[in-house]
Amino acid sequence: MLSTIEQAATQRKNEPVSAGTVFMYGGQGTQYFQMGRELYQANPMFRRHMDACDDLIRSELGYSLTEVLYQGGRSSSTPFENILHTHPALFSIGYSLSAALRAEGIEPVAVLGYSLGEYIGLASAGCLQWDDALRLVIRQARVLAGHGAPGGMLSVFSAADQFRQRPGLYAGSELAVVNFDGSFCVSGAQGNLERIKQRLDDEGIISMVLPIQFAFHSSGIDGIEEKIRGLAADVVIKPGRVPVYSCMLRRAIGSADLADPGEYCWRVVRGNVQFDETARRLATEIPAPFMVDLSATGSLATFMKYARIDGVKYSHCINQFGKDVDEYRSLKSRLGRT
Repeated sequence: MLSTIEQAATQRKNEPVSAGTVFMYGGQGTQYFQMGRELYQANPMFRRHMDACDDLIRSELGYSLTEVLYQGGRSSSTPFENILHTHPALFSIGYSLSAALRAEGIEPVAVLGYSLGEYIGLASAGCLQWDDALRLVIRQARVLAGHGAPGGMLSVFSAADQFRQRPGLYAGSELAVVNFDGSFCVSGAQGNLERIKQRLDDEGIISMVLPIQFAFHSSGIDGIEEKIRGLAADVVIKPGRVPVYSCMLRRAIGSADLADPGEYCWRVVRGNVQFDETARRLATEIPAPFMVDLSATGSLATFMKYARIDGVKYSHCINQFGKDVDEYRSLKSRLGRT
């Protein structure tokens, strides 16, 4: 089904709108019920790709993603945490937004993946077939659901150096993510994260428990290493059409990084995420990049705002505040499509 859609989109493509357009893909914590609903109703290309993903998810997991996302009366503020739903949902949203923009003639010269978003980036760049990438995401979700130790992640809005300077405050957690100098995440057991959050609240430091049930990017998931490494035994990841920047590697992925797909998959889920450093590296290698956030919250665009990287433009595509169609139309206008 999707190959026909992609052929139709290809026939409508012109030259890239912006010589430096970069697609960015976020990971766990950027999901919510109703994400992309307005665009699903109004944009045929987005809907057709979401439906193609839905068909594969039905066959693999036995449920309809679009029913989970858009039916049942759940609002965007309702916690959306079931890993068997959130993993496939994040992939489907990011990949379908990419397809919709490509159908408008908007082609990236590079992609950037953040945690789970690395798999979306690989599919977008042509390193993996979209269905193979989605199956890999589903396999990871199954391992986590069946064997992952409970845990979580806490987002802290303060200088990342604070984690190293105050070991007593952050005892029982590990530094997992650095978004920019004023934002980082720690991973650990939920009880430890709640204690840390309470102390931060007492000091007036803003923090937020993310809708995540596992201690990603920390030793909290070491117990499933062997199973994660085995997920890609039948998968071949090849060089893509455009560079894929990895927030785990902090640079563009090279062929040597993909030689052992199992090792790569393990590093994506276990290694630290360094968004600021990766975005800065990209900005030195891609002239005047326009960074387009194709996660559902627009969080990566917010990180770009506070990272303050010279010569870089950025924008989100949709966010959790509704008006997806207006936001999508605004992005197209900024990229030269009306």
